Amino acid sequence: MKKLLLIGLALLLLAGACAPTSPTLSPEIQRLMEQELQELLRPKVTIYKVFGKGTTKASLTFETPDGTSQQDVRLPWQQSYTFAPGSFVYLSAQNQSDSGCITAQIVVEGKTWKEVESCGAYVIASVSGSID
Repeated sequence: MKKLLLIGLALLLLAGACAPTSPTLSPEIQRLMEQELQELLRPKVTIYKVFGKGTTKASLTFETPDGTSQQDVRLPWQQSYTFAPGSFVYLSAQNQSDSGCITAQIVVEGKTWKEVESCGAYVIASVSGSID
């Protein structure tokens, strides 16, 4: 949300700079604003990761750029996607063993964004949100 407000402010400033009665922004300020807007709008590399301790299998549900996907996998598991800013991302992992712990993690642009661990038989670990 904060980035959307920044984008709106930048667009207003750029529009105001083009109005005949308003003072113009320096070329350097305009260049910096354009760079910031390009960075805010750049698609984000997002990696879904699932790890297990004492378990080797999981049932997954996750959001991709093309919709929702479900898979049964061996652990550890990871998959990479590219999402536009503001996209909803979701990863849910269910332990498929009578014991152990399962961790669901979302990494955005190389930094852990969300992570949760659940322990026990057939527990679920879920992480989600809208990426900036």
